[in-house]
Amino acid sequence: MRHKLEINLNCEGFSLIEVLIALAIFMFIIGGIVMFSVNSIKANTRSQSMQESIDNARYAIDDLTKKIRTSSNIKLTGNNELFFIDNRTLTKYCYRFDNNQMTVARFEPTIGPGGSMTPQAVNLYNAVIDCSSLSITKPIVGGDNGKISVNGKFEVMQTNIIDDNNPHRGFVRIIIDIVYGNVEAPEDRSEVHLQSGVSIADYEREEEVKFEANN
Repeated sequence: MRHKLEINLNCEGFSLIEVLIALAIFMFIIGGIVMFSVNSIKANTRSQSMQESIDNARYAIDDLTKKIRTSSNIKLTGNNELFFIDNRTLTKYCYRFDNNQMTVARFEPTIGPGGSMTPQAVNLYNAVIDCSSLSITKPIVGGDNGKISVNGKFEVMQTNIIDDNNPHRGFVRIIIDIVYGNVEAPEDRSEVHLQSGVSIADYEREEEVKFEANN
């Protein structure tokens, strides 16, 4: 007994409108996934850049406050530059905010065997009296990818503590503002404000730290 195979050629497929609607829905879903992925990548990049800058800023503040606590000859210029001498190493420092970065410049004394210095080394050291004498700077916060903008300021003030044995007590406040992005894209913009302060014992000390050349 044979069975006859019958094929129904009258079956209807999808119409053009149905295909276009399905394609539009598919593209809408794919577009949403792509936008979500792009936004996730942007958020991750912003988070990593901000976290790296925040970590650098916190380290800079911690390191700076340790140095200032045992420093002398602190000077704050009109260009918002902080100059001081670290009494532990006698290294001269200048911290400043410049070109959306926080930078530091330093000058170390060239001390030979037995703590001696040549007359030329003494003259070079004594010539550094403020930030204008230090030109080679190193970025410590910001300036890595152009997206991060770092600004801030230093505040130096004399305290009201009355101490006849040490009349030069003061206080230094360090403020760092970190901004990611720009005002044209507020959805991608992030801001962080960091602040710290440290007491100092040699505020407005009149005498300069100088070396004498050994003959």
